[in-house]
Amino acid sequence: MNYEVFLDRTAEELTSYLSYHHGPVEIRKVDVEKLGSPSYRGLAIGKEGAAISFTFDPTSFYERLEAGQNYYHVMSDLAAVADRHLNEMPHIDTAMLNSYENIRAHLTMQLVGTQANQAMLRNVPHTEIEDMSVVYRVKIDMGRGEEASTLVTNRMLSAFGITKEQLHADALESAPSVSPATLRVLSDVLGEMIGDMEYTESPPNVPQLYVASTRDSHYGAASVFYPGFLEAAKQVVGDQFFVLPSSLHEMLLYPDNGMMSTAELKAMVTAINADVVQPEEVLTNNVYHYDGDERIFEQADAYDARQASGLDEKKPSLLKNLKDLEKECEEKPAPEPRFSKDEMSL
Repeated sequence: MNYEVFLDRTAEELTSYLSYHHGPVEIRKVDVEKLGSPSYRGLAIGKEGAAISFTFDPTSFYERLEAGQNYYHVMSDLAAVADRHLNEMPHIDTAMLNSYENIRAHLTMQLVGTQANQAMLRNVPHTEIEDMSVVYRVKIDMGRGEEASTLVTNRMLSAFGITKEQLHADALESAPSVSPATLRVLSDVLGEMIGDMEYTESPPNVPQLYVASTRDSHYGAASVFYPGFLEAAKQVVGDQFFVLPSSLHEMLLYPDNGMMSTAELKAMVTAINADVVQPEEVLTNNVYHYDGDERIFEQADAYDARQASGLDEKKPSLLKNLKDLEKECEEKPAPEPRFSKDEMSL
């Protein structure tokens, strides 16, 4: 059977099986596009009349059938996976998503690579910064001390009756409170991760690396674009520094002291992305630079070109542009960064 027939048959059999164990369920075929992950055609499964459902990719089960495995064994395994997902579905107060006033204070941001996510970005409001894009999420309390987030789509934006600029300005205001930013020494972060295992710090003559993220370390790469973050970071890292995309969840800040070139840093980021970072969590292979004197964030190649050309004409300040958007829709200025010895928070 082809894949479409398989989906139809699976939906029919799962509806009968899951309804017996969970009460009436609804199953429909859907095309799923995900940021940073391959798209797929699968099934959306939820309890009848519920506002939420989970999406399920049964491709691997179809491939098992195509390889000649027993149909009933495959379907039994598939049903067990769907049953577990349905049992683990959290209770989410979806009523808050019906009003923009309800979600405004719960907005946060995620940074993604623009080129790798072009298909998905057509359906979500986003703000491009160099070769990356800021998208917007709503943090939702799932109960039991757990949180989840949902991506703001163009359809939601239309239903709320607001502009992308309004959404961006509100996210700049709320994100530092919803997902507070942190700036920590890399050796401290690694020391905590390794725990009791033997760990040797970098030699004293090696420049310190800093990790920019959020307190929950989730989608923390976007924290570098919080109002005031880069300006505050230069007080710790130095007036000139490189910004290295470690993953969707953090950036590394490295002092621009002449010890490593842009080409060497790009080669390092590319190698780490290929060998260490999960494909769906790769941000970009590019390297960026923050010029604290001119308050300019740009690709490091562009910074090198500016320095080589000696041009007096300066690139417009990204931070000024972001602040202008913020001021359009807020009455109070963003909070000033607060420092402690080991961590910077916004």
